[in-house]
Amino acid sequence: MLTILAQNPAAAPAEVAVGKAWFDGAGGSALIDLSEIELSEGRVAAHLQLLDCLQLKFAPGAKDAASEKSVFFAYLQPPSRIAGTPVASDGDFLHWQTTFGELLKIDLCHVAAIARAGFVKTTVEKDSLRLLNSSKVSDSMNGFFVGLSDNRIKFEAADAIVEVQLEQLDELVFWTDRSEDKALPSMIYLSDGSAFCAAVNKFDDNTLFVSTLWQDDLALGIEKVSKIVSNNVAQLSFETKLEATSVDGYELSISGDKYNQGWSRLPDDIIRFKSLTDGLFAIWVGIDDDVKGFRAPSPVVFSVFVNNKLRQSSVAKKFGQSSQLLRIKLQENDNVELRSSAVYESSSGAHGDWCQPVFIPFY
Repeated sequence: MLTILAQNPAAAPAEVAVGKAWFDGAGGSALIDLSEIELSEGRVAAHLQLLDCLQLKFAPGAKDAASEKSVFFAYLQPPSRIAGTPVASDGDFLHWQTTFGELLKIDLCHVAAIARAGFVKTTVEKDSLRLLNSSKVSDSMNGFFVGLSDNRIKFEAADAIVEVQLEQLDELVFWTDRSEDKALPSMIYLSDGSAFCAAVNKFDDNTLFVSTLWQDDLALGIEKVSKIVSNNVAQLSFETKLEATSVDGYELSISGDKYNQGWSRLPDDIIRFKSLTDGLFAIWVGIDDDVKGFRAPSPVVFSVFVNNKLRQSSVAKKFGQSSQLLRIKLQENDNVELRSSAVYESSSGAHGDWCQPVFIPFY
């Protein structure tokens, strides 16, 4: 099943089944044959009723591998991650076997780390190697990555070459960051826990073709795709930079859905930004999964204020509930505040997430 969230703020999401979808768009309602939908630069074209879309959401396939501690991810620049296994590296390129069947050759200038789920990048002055606590070798060391082959990592530390079995690795963080600072129009989410920035080029024979900074034409079976989200926030001026972790330092997650950017805040904290042009703003809200184990965490209400006037609010979101989409039209120079409030003021664990902000300018 595929869900299309439209640019038209009045449009209801369209539930897709058997290759067709009813869609309530800017030009009225229509029954749309999915085979006629064209994807261009991460957006939907070819139907006036569709115009631009905020999100294409597919039914999840296999279990999200992000929940498995044993799974490796290649963390790439810009903030992206690909589930799979490192195969080899000569110090210049990383050969990475993905869980969706592609063998990638990625320039190490795009690789931030090879690590397990839950990795959060920190500033390092050299390459950093951290091993699992059960390892007989020192837990962590700083030095220089030499290479990887035959399931063994070669790492130079204290003027000695150390070889470590891949199964002992917790995270390998690369110091050098020569990545391009280039905005790509979409975030692609896969059911294996992968999430990466890309431009959607075409959809053909149940295969999605996308371009990334590190792979010109990456083919993805549509059954592997969880959702495609527009990634354009360039026309918003934020007082607080976008973040990738929850209040307690874990990756942003609401009811099992992972997000690569947004804000996680305690009640009464305010996120402020300014709209630099006219357009549609949307954001997903809910209680972060990191409150699991808290005793009776309070529900949280999420509200969007524009120029000090309330424009939209969520229902009282409880822990474990799926995220809710808030979306509003903005005009040039509108000042926006994202405010959250706990239903029970004295409750701990009211960690409210504002996730994956989306902005589509009206041209």
